[in-house]
Amino acid sequence: MDEVQLLHNKRTNQLTQNSLNSSQRRKKWTLVIVGLLFCLYFTYFFINPADPSVRVLDVSNKFLLNGLNQQTPSQLAAYSTSSLSPASPAIIYPPAPPIILLWTAAFDSDSWWGATNSPLDCDCIVTRNRSLLAQAKVVIFYWRNTNLKDLPKYKFEGQTWIWHHMESPMNTYRRSSLTAFSNYIDCWSSYRADSDFPTPYGTIIPKNQSHESHKSVSIPFSKKSRNVAWMVSNCGASSGRDEYAKELARYIDVDIYGACGSFKCPSSKGSYCYQYIEKKYRYYLSFENSICSDYYTEKIINLLNYTVIPIVLGGANYSSVLPNHSYIDALSFKSPRYLAMLLRSLSADEKRYNSYFEWKSRFTINNNDYRTLFCQICSRLKQSTQSGFSFSSSTKDHHQLRRSNVLCNRRHKDLVSWWFNEGSCKSWTPINRFKFWS
Repeated sequence: MDEVQLLHNKRTNQLTQNSLNSSQRRKKWTLVIVGLLFCLYFTYFFINPADPSVRVLDVSNKFLLNGLNQQTPSQLAAYSTSSLSPASPAIIYPPAPPIILLWTAAFDSDSWWGATNSPLDCDCIVTRNRSLLAQAKVVIFYWRNTNLKDLPKYKFEGQTWIWHHMESPMNTYRRSSLTAFSNYIDCWSSYRADSDFPTPYGTIIPKNQSHESHKSVSIPFSKKSRNVAWMVSNCGASSGRDEYAKELARYIDVDIYGACGSFKCPSSKGSYCYQYIEKKYRYYLSFENSICSDYYTEKIINLLNYTVIPIVLGGANYSSVLPNHSYIDALSFKSPRYLAMLLRSLSADEKRYNSYFEWKSRFTINNNDYRTLFCQICSRLKQSTQSGFSFSSSTKDHHQLRRSNVLCNRRHKDLVSWWFNEGSCKSWTPINRFKFWS
């Protein structure tokens, strides 16, 4: 009886074990089938999306998403915004916008006068984050703050390096360093009209139809008790403007404010000094520190916001950049004496004097905004047929970097020669009138 019971128990255990094994096999096959279905689902909706112009975010784009700094919040938002396919709820990301890397600060402004703090109107990302060098399509070097010991260790194939400079040739230093650095530069950006990316300090543009085109400008002519004012702290500039102002003062009253004169502005807060001069003076000396081709600065652009007639002294073709009858060109007169004669005549004729502000009803001032420059570059990037990056050098010595041309073709011209020799700089002198610099 015991043997029969043992055989029965053994048979029962075998049946139980077979049942468990069969159940485990069914579970395994179920998991295998589910996995295959998931792979087919993933392959259909992710590898072959409905819209061929949209692609899945790859590893490099994930790096960009995690690496972008806080300077471009709106661009970061573009990465996180998903595009849903009508046939699937899958998250699909748009292609990454091109990156423009600002390797150096502009003057003393790390944000390039706020241009990196605001979203661009074009589809590019501007950043100061150097860790994105490998992903950057363009790298911009502001020459005034460029240190040859602080250059990128690599230049990537297909990457464009842009030299940007807003000083005149007379105030461009480290010529030997520029000669060495020019071998790695693809494009030139400056105030010069013949730059690859011209960047004037400001422009005058026609008003839109929405503006009150014929609104008259109020001019406090009767309250203006003095003739010429000038605010200047850089004495002895190469343009010879100090000598011109001194000669002009022999024939008309000239009040000089700042370190180079005996007058002080009652307050230095914001635009108060310009407002003070606007009420008291009829003319203002918008004299540049250099007389070089195309060179004009904020000295004229800022003053056009006020009802004071600017007297310009510089190398720009002012008739092509400023409205007609909005300024007086000092260099168009035979001498400061003849200029003084015109100024005294205008001071005695309110109607003629006021005619210098009629342009304000038709034009408006567009101050320099680096976002315009960045969008110029962005537009050129979109036109470029080259794409992709690969290491062009494995050395850490910047002298061994391979030059690559993407957006510009400057191989036939020399940056140093173009900047200094074609800058056509000169100085005004009381005796010979002009002294040209080589």
